[in-house]
Amino acid sequence: MINHRRHLIDRLVSEGFEVAIVGGDLPQRRDQLDALGLPVHEISAVSGRVSLLTDLKMLLQLRNKIAELDPDCVHFFALKSICLGKMALFATRTADRPKHIILSFTGLGRIYADDAPLSFGLIRSAFRAVLKAPMGSVDERVTVETRADRERLLADSGRLSTPIFVTNGTGIETCHPKTERSGDEVNFLFASRFLRGKGVLEFLEVARTFHKEGIKAAFTLAGAVAPYDRSSVTQSEIDAFLTLPNLTAIGDVPADEMNAVFEANDVVCLPTTYGEGIPRTLLEGAAAGCSFIAYEQAGWSETMGAHKVDAGWTVAPGDFSGLLDAFRAAAMAPERTRRAGAHAREMISRSNVSCEFVQEQYLLAYAEAA
Repeated sequence: MINHRRHLIDRLVSEGFEVAIVGGDLPQRRDQLDALGLPVHEISAVSGRVSLLTDLKMLLQLRNKIAELDPDCVHFFALKSICLGKMALFATRTADRPKHIILSFTGLGRIYADDAPLSFGLIRSAFRAVLKAPMGSVDERVTVETRADRERLLADSGRLSTPIFVTNGTGIETCHPKTERSGDEVNFLFASRFLRGKGVLEFLEVARTFHKEGIKAAFTLAGAVAPYDRSSVTQSEIDAFLTLPNLTAIGDVPADEMNAVFEANDVVCLPTTYGEGIPRTLLEGAAAGCSFIAYEQAGWSETMGAHKVDAGWTVAPGDFSGLLDAFRAAAMAPERTRRAGAHAREMISRSNVSCEFVQEQYLLAYAEAA
């Protein structure tokens, strides 16, 4: 909410909406939330895993909080919030339900992955049933980040009568000053949660391979393990790489300090097989003039278009050999790599991924609901 939605909250307030925020993990961001000057309510929300007791507690707390706040519209973000939120409304008296709900998919996540385990398939079936269940007098709107996610959701859910809006990501600041980069050493950056599906171990393995082969390059690791998430790598797995002389770990960086990190690097790397919408770290890196190395991903290809080959490297998902070749190509040709970064910056400046554009898509959903 703080990293990706603050600009939307500010816009809603400026448009005259009364906004209240409900969520979990509040103590970690209390100062930033207080700075919003809005009512903030904490519930027992745990992302990244299914826990029957905790999820039931979240459902009941959501139901009670919605009844207490009595909103005209409730806006749910991400899969668990959408599923439990809609179930909470089913457990609410019809007369006490809000007039409108907006369900925002921030990517389709692990349960929609092609290689998802059987248990995830069962969860997806349950989620599909909740998503398609009519809410009677409650008006529904759905948003997704990419056209590919819209098509996947429609194909999976059959005939979904709910209108679906494509927002083009979560919105980023695209007007960054141009950064001049130079030197013989290419700087590679990984910035994301340390989830296995995000590719952090692949990035670290490339750093180790470069060290063994004597290839000159610098690797920066930004982020942290996610102990609440079962797909997170462990701290001991990360620690096994931290002695590498070509690797610098800078921890979890606040969102408002990330632009300086992007400007200090040449290439943003995200070999993700996670169900992303449009990866924000790639968007922000390109806006700051970084090239990219990533596994092929529909949302990113949609954004960069046919000429993405001039702005970086994409590799077939899971092809570590191809990934390593892309890193080598970037490291061996610093000037070509920096030209690709300048091209990525230009492409992003022409794409509809700015905060202002994304705000308009959400406001369109709100206006239609109203």
